[in-house]
Amino acid sequence: ADQGHAKAQCRLGDMHLWGCEGGRGADKDVVKAVELFRRAADDGRSSLGKCCLAFAFDTGLGNVGERVRAKELYRQAAAQLDELVEGARDGDAMAQFHLGRMHDKGAGVLQDLGKAAEL
Repeated sequence: ADQGHAKAQCRLGDMHLWGCEGGRGADKDVVKAVELFRRAADDGRSSLGKCCLAFAFDTGLGNVGERVRAKELYRQAAAQLDELVEGARDGDAMAQFHLGRMHDKGAGVLQDLGKAAEL
């Protein structure tokens, strides 16, 4: 994550977002999670980074008013959808979650509740 790898930043951010039980991994730190998601999204090449940050904003994390930015981030991620689709096909749970969320909400892609449930 420190070397600028967007997927690692997303994974570490996810660990901070939810916290890890038993002292393994990362302590719960929502501010750190959003910072990591922001770094991954700012990379510009990572649709997963954009989705992680959009999820954080869409669920009320980050600054007030960021929910509007979540929609734009989902649209940007949809323009780079190949990364998420490939990750979902390869069994990447984080990619499956975010791709399913996009289909569930109709965020950047056509709403498809069946596809969302499948993912």
